[in-house]
Amino acid sequence: MKNCPGADAPYCPPKIFPISVRAYWPLRKRIEDDPDAPQEEPMEGFPDEAYTGIPALKSWLYEATIPPRERHMKALLHRLVGLYNNLQTWSDQECEKIKLEMTPEELQEKYLNTEYKILEKKLRTFGADFSKDVADCNPLKNTNKALATCVEECVDQVNNWIYKDSQRANPHAKLAYATFLAIIKSGGGCFLSRAKGQRIIYDWMDGLANTFRNQVVSQWVTSLHKQLPGLEAPAGAAIDARWDHCVDTIIGILKKSFPRQRQYLITKISPLKSIKEEIKDAIGKVLDDVAVNSDGLHKELAADMKDRWKTTFKRAAGAKLKGKGSMKNRHQVLIKFAKTKAAKTYKDAVAKMKKEVTDEINKVPKQLELIFMRGVEKLRQQVKLIMDNIVEYEKKQGDGGSVEGLKEEESEIGGSEDLRRQKIELQESIKAMLYKWFSSWDGCTDDIPMTDAEDHEQGTRASWLKQSQILTSFSLGALGEVRDELEEDCEDQMIDMILENHAEEDKIKVEEEDEDSD
Repeated sequence: MKNCPGADAPYCPPKIFPISVRAYWPLRKRIEDDPDAPQEEPMEGFPDEAYTGIPALKSWLYEATIPPRERHMKALLHRLVGLYNNLQTWSDQECEKIKLEMTPEELQEKYLNTEYKILEKKLRTFGADFSKDVADCNPLKNTNKALATCVEECVDQVNNWIYKDSQRANPHAKLAYATFLAIIKSGGGCFLSRAKGQRIIYDWMDGLANTFRNQVVSQWVTSLHKQLPGLEAPAGAAIDARWDHCVDTIIGILKKSFPRQRQYLITKISPLKSIKEEIKDAIGKVLDDVAVNSDGLHKELAADMKDRWKTTFKRAAGAKLKGKGSMKNRHQVLIKFAKTKAAKTYKDAVAKMKKEVTDEINKVPKQLELIFMRGVEKLRQQVKLIMDNIVEYEKKQGDGGSVEGLKEEESEIGGSEDLRRQKIELQESIKAMLYKWFSSWDGCTDDIPMTDAEDHEQGTRASWLKQSQILTSFSLGALGEVRDELEEDCEDQMIDMILENHAEEDKIKVEEEDEDSD
């Protein structure tokens, strides 16, 4: 919205884009056609395309539509990568099976549950701090100065209601009595006057609401459209640090528990870390929802003001106020209410809007808690799939050498073999599907259309980037790459250091919390 008219002005921007198509096309043809051909003269007052308003409108359309679509696309891609990782991990047959008498759930209980608790605790702490930062972006925290200005301007506005338009060349041309009475009977709301062939819209209540909007619009834009979106990048960095630390610790524990599977576990670091992208997408969506839902609340201010003036307008439209001087008497009823009740009217209406904005902001902590809970659960499930591939669980038979025990063992072994065969067949079919998916994703060599909205004078132009120039954060091929030995050694050293220096300290904290809760 930074290029739309009035975006940087200390008042509400206009609700329309002033454009001239008739002036635009002669200028456009003059540029595109043969320069030697006879040219159509541009319309007076439109020496360049920028003056027609079309480039600004085009640029605004891109700015208003592309970022939400881009965010939605990224969220879908992250979910798609998560689905791919789950399918790939489940269908893996690369690791050597290790026979243990513990189930993957028991292994998680023994080795990993403490790490999940530590991650949940860190995310909760971050969520509490982040919620406070969001609350600080409330644009209506301090409205006392704005309310005082509104009360002063309210009386002036009501005094001018008797005139056609106090802002035009002839501010003292009074309204026709019929028009004045019709507006009063409509409750001061939107009224279209067709007197003398003119079409003039009067909306007194919207004018009163605009008085407040104009006072807070600067803070509103700063809080909801600059400060609030600015929280997303630091939040992403905080999630990265906490999530990566937990994943590195979990992989380190699994490497120490299953040293023969080190190479296989290295390939699973990227899938485990990619889960955090879905969390960051969800946090961005929460911030968007706060801004968008709060943005719509100020539109209800005019309707709320109309309700608070309703009784006064009924009294001003009463049948008793008729005869000579009735227009002045009706006007005086409105002026008296403005002088005596304007402060309370504005205060109550703004308090209602402030409560609705606060309620919207207060939804954030619960939304974050749900996002973190889902993210940690996805991490649990992904680690469980990894351990399912590593561990082959063998349950001891309790009946020794009895005939019933042997029969039961044979039937269980037969059933187990059938299930294993079915699983292998399903894994093979899934691997074929994943290979096709992988090839169609990473095998694309076509140019990808991108939009460029930097040229504000000429509007948005289309440009093209080669695939090699585009960030590969969504590349499935990158997920399966095995890093070289140097990177692997550095990572192992880092994991060992993390495990030695931090894991024991974090576990003690969690145990202390568990004891306190008991």
